[in-house]
Amino acid sequence: MPSNSFSVAQIERAASRAWPARETLRYDGWMLRYGEGFSRRINSVAATESSTRPLDNKLGRCRRWYAERGLPLLFRIAPAVEADLDASLGERGFTGEGHTVVMAQSVVPSGRQPPEVGIGESPSDRWIAAELDLAGVGPVKAAGWLAVMKRLPHPAGFALLRSGDAPVAAGVGVVVDGWLGVFEVVVDPDRRRRGHGRLLMEALHAWGGERGAERSFLQVLVENRAAIGLYGSLGYEEAYRYWYRRDPD
Repeated sequence: MPSNSFSVAQIERAASRAWPARETLRYDGWMLRYGEGFSRRINSVAATESSTRPLDNKLGRCRRWYAERGLPLLFRIAPAVEADLDASLGERGFTGEGHTVVMAQSVVPSGRQPPEVGIGESPSDRWIAAELDLAGVGPVKAAGWLAVMKRLPHPAGFALLRSGDAPVAAGVGVVVDGWLGVFEVVVDPDRRRRGHGRLLMEALHAWGGERGAERSFLQVLVENRAAIGLYGSLGYEEAYRYWYRRDPD
């Protein structure tokens, strides 16, 4: 069950700052976000406040806004003001996808940064190549992905674990508002269950703690049970869940 010890609003604010969109538009209680097509979070609509206009009118306006940017209309459904929005979208044929667990912990574990993990303050060419390869990001999405990486606020830490010359694991940490947000953690599929993910996380915790982070959050797909187990063993608890609704048109 989700923990009651974490503020959904605080995590949402920190996540929004740590993973910023290229464009945003406030529209009658909704936030429309565009981020070059990479990452559903920053290419979707979030209902942040109560709205006043008819839903179908708003959907038309949103469809046009995203169509102008070459994207379909996508909603991110999280604990929010409009509790009935998910049901209303479902009635209109919007399909569900991307069910995600937000996990958090109230204290960033202290410790020394493992020497096996290097963390840079900017995305180096070596880190970019390793992350793209390990995450399987193809050339179609690579430009949007890189734009997001270069837009991350400071301090941001780009972590890379190597074995010899081969990249084994990579990830990103961003410190905002006393939170360490952890993103894009990937491990070589052929080297999983050997402690590489844990080592990378310990390095990011140490890095974030040195930069004033007191709490930490991350997001992981519901079906990724191995990752959820790893993060749970590191002290993370489920804070809440969110998912997406995609326009059938």
